[in-house]
Amino acid sequence: MERHYDFDSIKVTELHLSEMTCLIRLSGELDEENIERTSDVIYGCLSPRMSAVVLDMSELTYLGSSGIKLLFELALQLGFYKVGIWGVNDKVYRIMEIANIADKLSFISRPVDINDWEMIDQRAA
Repeated sequence: MERHYDFDSIKVTELHLSEMTCLIRLSGELDEENIERTSDVIYGCLSPRMSAVVLDMSELTYLGSSGIKLLFELALQLGFYKVGIWGVNDKVYRIMEIANIADKLSFISRPVDINDWEMIDQRAA
């Protein structure tokens, strides 16, 4: 099942890969203007049986402080190893580094193969 949402400066796509895994694709800017609606979509896809969430950030151009807070809260709720981040560009990754959250997140090289996550260290790239 795939759902699309268009909120101001961000587009959000929700795709359930399985009963236990959800992929959220973020395109545009994640900031104060759209954080509440984006957060609602992300938390709306979670269920008690959910074991992993993948955030596809390959088309994310800006990550504001409210987006950083959302990432941190999501990782705390699910466990840092259960939130996979894919496709982060250098600008967004640098924001994560400055906010001291980059080393607490799991970066993956393939966004859809949850059973075989290949963790990568973006800092070494």
